[in-house]
Amino acid sequence: MENNKNAARRAGKKGKNIAKLLLKKTMMVMTLSMLVSILGMMIDGIIIGRFLGADRTAAYGMVSPILIVASLFGGLLSSGATTYLSQHLAKGEQEAFNQLFSVVIFTAVLISAVFIVIVCVFINPISRFLGASGDAAYLKDYMKAYMMGLLPAVPLLLTMELGNQAVQLDGDKKLPMMGILAMLIVDVVLDLANVFIFKWDMMGMALATTISYYVSFAIILSHFFRKSCSVRLVFKNLPWKRVGSVLMKGLPNATSRLMSTLRALCLNKILIAVAGSMAVAAFSVNTSAGNIMNAAGNGVAGACVMIAGFFIADRDSKSLEQLLASALKYAFFLSCIISAVFFIFSNNVAHMFLAGNPEAVAEAARVIRYYAVFVPGFAVGAVFYSYLQGLQNVRYSSIICALSTGGLVIVCAFILAPLKGAVGVWMSFPISALLTLVVIWAAAWIHCGHMPKTLRDFAFIPEKLELSPENYIEESVTDMAQAAEFSEKVRVFCLSRSVDKRKANRCALCVEEILKNTFTYGCENVASPQIDTRVICSEDGTFTIRIRDNCNPFNPQDYFASNAEEDKTLHIGIRSVFTNAKKINYTSVMKLNNLTVTY
Repeated sequence: MENNKNAARRAGKKGKNIAKLLLKKTMMVMTLSMLVSILGMMIDGIIIGRFLGADRTAAYGMVSPILIVASLFGGLLSSGATTYLSQHLAKGEQEAFNQLFSVVIFTAVLISAVFIVIVCVFINPISRFLGASGDAAYLKDYMKAYMMGLLPAVPLLLTMELGNQAVQLDGDKKLPMMGILAMLIVDVVLDLANVFIFKWDMMGMALATTISYYVSFAIILSHFFRKSCSVRLVFKNLPWKRVGSVLMKGLPNATSRLMSTLRALCLNKILIAVAGSMAVAAFSVNTSAGNIMNAAGNGVAGACVMIAGFFIADRDSKSLEQLLASALKYAFFLSCIISAVFFIFSNNVAHMFLAGNPEAVAEAARVIRYYAVFVPGFAVGAVFYSYLQGLQNVRYSSIICALSTGGLVIVCAFILAPLKGAVGVWMSFPISALLTLVVIWAAAWIHCGHMPKTLRDFAFIPEKLELSPENYIEESVTDMAQAAEFSEKVRVFCLSRSVDKRKANRCALCVEEILKNTFTYGCENVASPQIDTRVICSEDGTFTIRIRDNCNPFNPQDYFASNAEEDKTLHIGIRSVFTNAKKINYTSVMKLNNLTVTY
């Protein structure tokens, strides 16, 4: 016969886990946003190439490092701040959230101001540094015009990524997508208007992009004027000292962008040396196609960074494992599907960019096929280092990021190019993907001190998040029958901890009452209600009950307060819960209700 302790540890496997549900919603928004953004850049290049000529196309490409530097600072700040912000929200620390959000926004504005001044003052030397010298000196005016037209958008390049993530954390996943779509539509319309009506050349193309950014910014800004919005800019007690920590935590994001740029520079030089300009043109086509193929992996990876901080704040190691498992699965299979499409239609994709040159089309199709094999492995690496960034494990995250996004490819290309020519460079992509998996396996071995065999070994769970299995019980419930069953398990668990019968019954009643109210008032029009419940018993005898659900917003604390003056014989259950509690905390993060009650 099962004893009390064993009965208490028997946790059900009912319903889907919330980590998976949350990841699915968040990654869809981030992946679609990335795809739309990439599509916008591709259309810009196509319109410039088709209607303004090869010289303007060259100038457009030569200015791209300026955009990379600006976006690097934006990514550094936003990714570094996101895990802190999600932790603050999960803990109900709205004031700390707003203070950190504000100081990061102000820092981004200051950096953008310095950036604009530097470009304006040194625009001629910058143009020459970017390649407008010697035989290409005539491109300088085109480059200067494009840079000057784009400078007003720099503050938005640095702040919009964080703004989009703050809006998603505040529970609105649709608005960022609407902003990105609006930016794409406005940019294309104004690009065509510039070509056929205004005829402002490269300045007009840059202003079209700038205006589209401001349209997107206006849409995102509308969220902050809603009554339901809890995110605010504040000007007092700003934690400026935390900027350094934010920048440090965002280092993997900056490493990814820097290594991607370094990879492009090194491979271009290798290709020029061993194969000539046609191979460089083929590689340029693959860069555009590769951005689309990588969108799924990068979208899932970005969602990991945002969600991980939420579970860290709750010391929920189980959900972190589920997050990693789901993210790896989604990123791998979505990347396989997308890359398979590009593999099959590689000739068609290459022909879109290099029509009229059969030899160049064949070479571009070849590199697209090699890169398609690389993409699923790259997606695994991107998810893994982003997950580690979410855990604030900067060291392992940065190392894996540096190797997977560029380091391994560059080394392989240096070795294989002299032997195989351009094909050796293309082969470096799938080989580096395999080596990335080896690096992840080796990192997990070093971290856990033994050969990794289970998901837990790869999850890199910090010791501070670990809870002794004897000190908690948790389960996911989807209806009242499961809630009643779990309530009894809680009572048995309490008794197994040598808690007196009265307190054990009270704890079980509290769990059942909260779950009943959640199902009664929060599950209307919710297709698949999912409630994760955890009860923790501390060494001092304190019990903490955490309820997390994907139901409609329902704050039982507010509900109790608004009905406190009614007949005392009403709402007896919820009154008992809150009048006997030591501490109560309710938060809503990414449309998840989170209630913590301490006894």
